[in-house]
Amino acid sequence: MEMKRKHDLPSTVAVKEEELKTHKRLSIEATDEEPLHVVEEEPAPQVQKQTKQKRTRNPGNLLLDLSQMETNTPLCHTKKIDYANECSQVTEFLYVGGAIVAAKQELLLAHGITHIINCAATVTPDFFPHLFSYYRLPLRDHATQDIHRHFYTIFQFIDKAREENGKVFVHCVKGISRSPAMAIAYLMARERLSLYPALERVRASRPVIDPNAGFIFQLNEWDALRQQARKQVTVFRIERSDDVDSSSTKNPLIIGPIMPQKICSISPEIPTVSIHEDHQSCCFVVLSMETNYCSVWCGRNVSDELIDSARTAMRLLQTYEAYPDSFDVIMSGHEPDSFWTVLVPESQTTSTNKNNVI
Repeated sequence: MEMKRKHDLPSTVAVKEEELKTHKRLSIEATDEEPLHVVEEEPAPQVQKQTKQKRTRNPGNLLLDLSQMETNTPLCHTKKIDYANECSQVTEFLYVGGAIVAAKQELLLAHGITHIINCAATVTPDFFPHLFSYYRLPLRDHATQDIHRHFYTIFQFIDKAREENGKVFVHCVKGISRSPAMAIAYLMARERLSLYPALERVRASRPVIDPNAGFIFQLNEWDALRQQARKQVTVFRIERSDDVDSSSTKNPLIIGPIMPQKICSISPEIPTVSIHEDHQSCCFVVLSMETNYCSVWCGRNVSDELIDSARTAMRLLQTYEAYPDSFDVIMSGHEPDSFWTVLVPESQTTSTNKNNVI
């Protein structure tokens, strides 16, 4: 009897396990067949399929019956994949999109495109250089990428196309971050908009846009600095692009604004002031709206090409920021008193007379 019980025990356990499995299987099968539970149990795999398509709109709206989404056409048209083939019109002459559109000659011509700004020039070629005028920008879609320095030359390229009755297509890879950021900046400058109205203007034509946080920060900071520049002295450093992959190597890069104190050196015997020795290979634009003063300062070691770029930069700032119409070119060591009066007011000099470098 003991041996029989020993052999019965595993059999009993096996039977119980089999019954438990059968019970679970029957429960699952019964649940799958009950219509009342379909909405609660079935959506899980469907949510997984739809997540990527819904992420740019309202990803929290996932607990309703997903069958309703199939007839919701406005949501379908805002998916990134849908806009990959869209040449989105922002204004009468300005369009935004991605590389797929940039490679479609017939689509570009159908929209009347004549000029193209390639914001992803390191990874996207100029597909039709014989048909369109290109401006190449090797930008990365990264928060640390400086886009501000390119704004004014981009504005000039767009306006030149507009004057020729042309139309401009600004593109990156997907038309989501880099190219929309440039379109937003243009609207801010040309239509005197602040950041968020300009952003919503572009988003209205292309709902999938999503400039990265670094671009948004730069646009917001640029907006604030433009307002401040009308109340205080503003300094920009001018550079020339040395990127061999860019068609804009002759266009100036406008860096700043920079605090005037950052470029000055004050000797212990006030009021002797000079531009710091480290900047003798630089050009700076110095502006004061309050005193209606403009000048281009050039260090001892600057090239003629850089001076020409600084002149061009000054004219761009006059065009897009309404700075004074005339300006002087000042060489290092030949600064007039008016230059120092604007750059380092007497009150600042007195308050910092114990420091060699402000």
